[in-house]
Amino acid sequence: MKNLFVILVLMAALQGTANAQRVDAYGYDDAGQYRADFGVSESLNLNCTIDVSELRAKFEQLYAPAPVQSYTSWSDDSDYDYSTSYYRPEPPPEPQLTPEQIAANQKAAELKALVDKANDALTVQKDYPLAVTLLQNAADAGDTASLATLYHLLVDKDKGVYDKARAAKLLVDLATGHDDYRDDKGNPVFNEFKRQYGQALIDGDGYPQDYDAGTDLVQKAAVHADAWVTLGREYEAGANHFHQSPAIAISCYQTSLLMGDHSGAWIPEIRSRMALLMIAQPGAGLRQYRDDLIGLLKPGDQSIPDSLRDAIGVKLYNVLMAGDPVPKNPSTTIGVLFMTKGAPDWEQAEPYFTNNDDPAAIRELARYYENGWGRPKDHQKAISMLTKAAAGGDKDAEYGLAVNKYEEARSGSESPTPLDGLAADVQKCAKALADAGNVPAKNNLAKWTRLRAEKSTTMTPAQKEAARKKAYELWTEAADQGVREATYYLAACDEYGIGATKDTDAAKRHYDYAAYWDDPQAQKRMGEITLQGLYDTPVDVDKGRHFLLMASYSLPSAAYELGLELKKGSASNDDLKQARDLFKQAFDAKIWQAGFELAACLHKGLGGDKDEAGAKALVEKAASMAGAKSAKIAVDAYTNGATVDPDPAMAAKWKALAGV
Repeated sequence: MKNLFVILVLMAALQGTANAQRVDAYGYDDAGQYRADFGVSESLNLNCTIDVSELRAKFEQLYAPAPVQSYTSWSDDSDYDYSTSYYRPEPPPEPQLTPEQIAANQKAAELKALVDKANDALTVQKDYPLAVTLLQNAADAGDTASLATLYHLLVDKDKGVYDKARAAKLLVDLATGHDDYRDDKGNPVFNEFKRQYGQALIDGDGYPQDYDAGTDLVQKAAVHADAWVTLGREYEAGANHFHQSPAIAISCYQTSLLMGDHSGAWIPEIRSRMALLMIAQPGAGLRQYRDDLIGLLKPGDQSIPDSLRDAIGVKLYNVLMAGDPVPKNPSTTIGVLFMTKGAPDWEQAEPYFTNNDDPAAIRELARYYENGWGRPKDHQKAISMLTKAAAGGDKDAEYGLAVNKYEEARSGSESPTPLDGLAADVQKCAKALADAGNVPAKNNLAKWTRLRAEKSTTMTPAQKEAARKKAYELWTEAADQGVREATYYLAACDEYGIGATKDTDAAKRHYDYAAYWDDPQAQKRMGEITLQGLYDTPVDVDKGRHFLLMASYSLPSAAYELGLELKKGSASNDDLKQARDLFKQAFDAKIWQAGFELAACLHKGLGGDKDEAGAKALVEKAASMAGAKSAKIAVDAYTNGATVDPDPAMAAKWKALAGV
């Protein structure tokens, strides 16, 4: 601020009154003459008197020490020109180039001159043979862009230099050797050549046909969303010699949406194409794409019109539950998708069924009461809801009611005659749905066809064998269309040769596949096969236990088997504690054998505290659950002391009840 004040005052002094003589900071006037009277005080327009000589001395004191260079500037806001002289540091010297830098600059200049000459021959002189020579020279000298220009010139049939063979060699180089040549966004510049060369490999046009290498190049060339859309369409339709692959087409469309640099107007088309392809996928397709379809069908997604979403929902429901009326509420389809593809996800599905008057939603809520999902089990409530759904035209509800009638009769009657008739009614309901294209119904029809073959007292052996074969065919169809339970039954038929030739390798493949898709029965069987090393399967304790653990979440019998596995041998305390919990889980689900195992744990203090009274109570309860079979186990328990303390009186009691 101090320096600035001095300068401002000096400038004010120099611009004083019109009659004042102008001098510079060193006392020279406009004519260049030194003014000896420069030190005389003069009156200025600032209404103050200043000794200019003092200002000059101060100015020199402030700025004289620095290296100086005279610099003159002229005012823009005055009626006349005047100058002031001041000082600033010398600019830094220009850096000295190394010999290598000088050589590189010279080479770059020579290359530029060569490129300019080639472009002149191409665009000005239109001397195409000369342009070919010069472009090749420029490319050999390191100019990659000239190589691309040369390729385009060689494939142009109108320029008189067409050379397909030479261009083919250049194309390989351009497509595979210049990934480091990129634009300002980091994308390879020569993706067009990757695409061309890849397509040529797919077609076998000018090169040995190599579909895998060609498709790999084409996919690498797709760096923009629009390119992925085009690629998806080609895979979807099998165009341009691409193998038709809906799964790859879906992947291409998904990639395009993730990239997001395409026209927004395309999004509804892309998403609808994806949805229709997902719905049409055979086998596990709907399981694989379940979450994608649910996201597409949920209200509020602005990327697809409501009318298109509704149309997709209708088509999807007709695939999921053919033969049933299409729901009026789109939420029903989302809920059904949660329940029918993959392991039933009742927690996710429940909001879509609640406060929903669609017969299908009512039918599905009946399953919640039947299985105790999120509420106490209530069989009568379930039957009431199934009846209401069936009255609304839901064929699956009719099937459920028929099954219930059979189960009630089976639990209350030993006579096979009415059971066979009721089983025929169930089979008829399942067949009506299966004939309408309902895929899960094919699995149900197969089960009841097989059950009638095993239980019927009126069918001949030939008829029973024909029924078993028919069941195998139905399970094959249902498994191919993604019904995981059908895959399990197919595996069981292969393992034991029921309705088909025995094939343990096929059985293991089917079990493993169904287990992967969370079928608990298949998980249990794979656990047994792996733990026991059946059918040349390497024994793998950890893997086998994992299969049983996954199955135990749904199957009490799997929990019981896993408990036995953990308990045997030199089990750790953690294993014994888990076994104890598993036995309790299984016994609570009416697996009576688990009651005796849990009693043994309490008797010996395995995995927890000893509890002899608790052990005896468990033995008494388990012994009464399965008639003579469980009574015999109670006899052994009270005799050998392995489950409870020996008690001859209790052993005699159960021996009498067991009839031994």
